[in-house]
Amino acid sequence: PDPDPNPTPDPNPTTPNQALSKHQPLIVNFSGHGLNGSIAFELPDGSVELPAAKAFVAALRRARGDAAVRLQCIVLNGCDTCELGVHIVSAMPWLRVVCWAGLVEDSAARAFAGGLNDALGTFLAARKPLSSELFELAYWAGIERFTQRGFRFGDPRRYLHVPGHSHVTAPELPYTSTPPVHGEAVMLRNVGGEVQIMVGGVDQSGTFSPLCSTLSGYPGAPQRRGSDLCVLSDRERDSMPSQPML
Repeated sequence: PDPDPNPTPDPNPTTPNQALSKHQPLIVNFSGHGLNGSIAFELPDGSVELPAAKAFVAALRRARGDAAVRLQCIVLNGCDTCELGVHIVSAMPWLRVVCWAGLVEDSAARAFAGGLNDALGTFLAARKPLSSELFELAYWAGIERFTQRGFRFGDPRRYLHVPGHSHVTAPELPYTSTPPVHGEAVMLRNVGGEVQIMVGGVDQSGTFSPLCSTLSGYPGAPQRRGSDLCVLSDRERDSMPSQPML
């Protein structure tokens, strides 16, 4: 079953506010391309806009009524969305955010999302009240589907050719290899102002760890991102209010 009966195709930067206000969902799933810590939005003229993380979060928080408070989980199903996820859980600490730490191959992202959404749909069809625990179970269902389809965890960026390599502009098959890993889906939460992360592909214990210690110690962490995200989470925790401005 589809946990979102009201999908909004081809969103633009104002869509989150409008969709939240209209439908007041429990779950929002952004499925598309991520770049430079942002979600790519298609504008009416066909061009693409990458809104700043703070602008994206502000759009979520401006939803009418209690829509922002009603929201419980956001899925950012696109490359390099962990930084945006940190912004979201820092500003909206009651949320769980599922996102990707690094690049993700398109079919791998679809497989993970299929497992996660099927689980959420099953919970909703059974009229189970959604909770943090059920969102975590749905995340693990996505992890299971990812592995069942033959995908491997890790950031493909670590295996790409360096700029200027001859295979970048002129691939030589069968000598040009593809990355042996396909993406790293993570879940973020905020506990007492501390951003925590669950890295299901690396740690099968099902526990959250502080963002900084986890990213600095795990080999799939995107280059440059680990320390930046730690600084970001500290800064956001100090500057963001704990409740939405409705």
